[in-house]
Amino acid sequence: MSLPTQIDEIPTWTVAQLVRGTVDRRSAFKWPVLVTGSEISGPSGRVVVLRRFNAEMHQAVIYTDRRSKKVTHLADKPHAELVFFDPKNLLQIRLRGTAQVHANGTEKDSAFDQLPARSRSDYSTVTEPGGRLVSTKPERDLKLSRDHFALIEIVAQEYDILSLEREGHRRAQVSVAGHTCQASWVTP
Repeated sequence: MSLPTQIDEIPTWTVAQLVRGTVDRRSAFKWPVLVTGSEISGPSGRVVVLRRFNAEMHQAVIYTDRRSKKVTHLADKPHAELVFFDPKNLLQIRLRGTAQVHANGTEKDSAFDQLPARSRSDYSTVTEPGGRLVSTKPERDLKLSRDHFALIEIVAQEYDILSLEREGHRRAQVSVAGHTCQASWVTP
């Protein structure tokens, strides 16, 4: 899983790592940090689950509660970064792109319908994420799950890949424009 030495192999290799994160529960790339921000609150990062990655569209999909701060941030500023880190291989991939929230519509409904019942309950809290609670467990109403569920699509505009190596760190950047990728080595 080490970073290729040929620059023209980097885009395909990067995408393959992210696709693997969606199908291999043991992959460190299953659990990226999503960074969003707004002019008022500044940057905010949190661990999320990478649900899907469309290799052709360079599109990452995560799920969320539509009442969460990340949705508010993305409405204010639709740019996001996913930071993936594999501690075993000392490898970091940052995906920077434009995000779109789907809180309504067939795409959102289709994704919700595929969720197991246990996962649907994650979106059933009566209070919004981050809301104050009286006890340790939030009140839930399973009928609210579909309304609270949303998905976020992030279309990559750039990948930044850093490999920490004893012989010297290596770093590459990949610019994405539609289906075209342009990779270059950069100083770590």
